[in-house]
Formats: sequence, C-alpha cells, structure tokens
Amino acid sequence: MRIVYLTIDDMNENLALWLVEECDVEIEPRMPKDWPPRRPPDALIYDLDSLAPDWREQILAELSLRRPACPTAVHSHNLDGQADALCENGVIVRRRLGRELLLALCLAAGEVPARLRPIPVAPTSRRQPESAA
Repeated sequence: MRIVYLTIDDMNENLALWLVEECDVEIEPRMPKDWPPRRPPDALIYDLDSLAPDWREQILAELSLRRPACPTAVHSHNLDGQADALCENGVIVRRRLGRELLLALCLAAGEVPARLRPIPVAPTSRRQPESAA
C-alpha cells in the first residue's frame, strides 16, 4: 500500500520514514512544491500544522465539502471545531502522526500489513479455582 504524506516538517518526515520500517507500510513524503503526486496514491496523510495557512485552508475546505477519493487522514493540534465535518466525510483525524493513525488509515483502505495489526489479547478466565474436598 502506497501512502503519500504531505508535510514540510523534518521531524514528522523522519518519523514517517521510521514508521515505514516499524509498520511495514510504504510512505512517500512530499513537499507542497511536489504536489499533487504523479500517480494516485492508495491513501493520503496531511500534516496540517506544517503547511502554510493558505494550503491548510484549501485542504480543509476540500475535505470538509466531500468525501476524498481515497482513504485520507490529517493530523493537527489546531482543528478548532473542524474535526466533526472532516470525520463526517470519512477523514481520519488525529493530533499527531503515529502507529494508531496508520492503523486507522490502513483499515479504511482495507489493507493492514501484518506488523501493523493489533496484537490480540486473550480473554481472561473468570473461573474460580476448584477447592480441595
């Protein structure tokens, strides 16, 4: 699965590249000057806090108006009241880039790499030990 990540933040780009190794997903970081991607991605992530205000507003307006063509996530610490409209259009909204955001995005795309799958937790037994007679 090919995920295109729009960011200008070096730390988030480095985190994305670490997540590539950790979670076995393909993340292609892009700068605004390299936008849009030449071929359609399987999924998109926008780092809204790193983008110029005009880019940020344009992306938010588009994502708030209609459901994106592919699974899409945004991360931002500053989505005052806009998160609900984004979620209603199927956009995944988180405060930061991380494993949980990638899992939600991959689930939306229907492709979850084995290393990203949640670890199943065995149910605990409520059975009381038998008493000695």
